[in-house]
Amino acid sequence: MKLILGTGEALTPEEILAKADKIPGGLAAGKKDSAFPRAKLAEGAEVESEHTSDAAIAREIAKDHLEEDSSYYKKLKTIEKGDLAPEKARKILHDKEVHGKDRKSVV
Repeated sequence: MKLILGTGEALTPEEILAKADKIPGGLAAGKKDSAFPRAKLAEGAEVESEHTSDAAIAREIAKDHLEEDSSYYKKLKTIEKGDLAPEKARKILHDKEVHGKDRKSVV
């Protein structure tokens, strides 16, 4: 069974669920993976997979961070090497509401 969306697109319920955001909201809400540099998104998803076993959620979190700052993961590497003072690190990676309101309950 296919459902007709407001866009005229016909999808099965499974296809609709596959297209839906796993984490509602966020800075990159509605953006396709192709809107981001492939290498940066892959790197970000790998980093975020430390926090979730769901690859789609890891990609969504990575897209949110990349939307906020396209150099997010480069900065994170610098911080993790210990080359920055803690207050400088906090300033670089300030935690805005980038993943949507319900991120803690989903991740």
